[in-house]
Amino acid sequence: MYTSFQKYLHAAKVNQSPSDLEEIYDTMDFADLCVARAHLDKVDLLPEERQAIEEADRHFGALFTEELLKLYADYFPAFPVRTWWGR
Repeated sequence: MYTSFQKYLHAAKVNQSPSDLEEIYDTMDFADLCVARAHLDKVDLLPEERQAIEEADRHFGALFTEELLKLYADYFPAFPVRTWWGR
């Protein structure tokens, strides 16, 4: 079973385009991604793990169009989507 850390990094590897993000939104896997990312804000990570998370955040931030970011932030208001992946 993946830890939140592994799940988040794996998602960054497999989601390589805005259309990939649209697909996980359509399947509701985006909520799982948000839960994993939120958990990472609450756990102690090693510096290299924290750096990997920051790199994954930048990767996701580069994939989000303004429209997708707004859609996700509006649909998932319990998560700081704009903080994690906004520009």
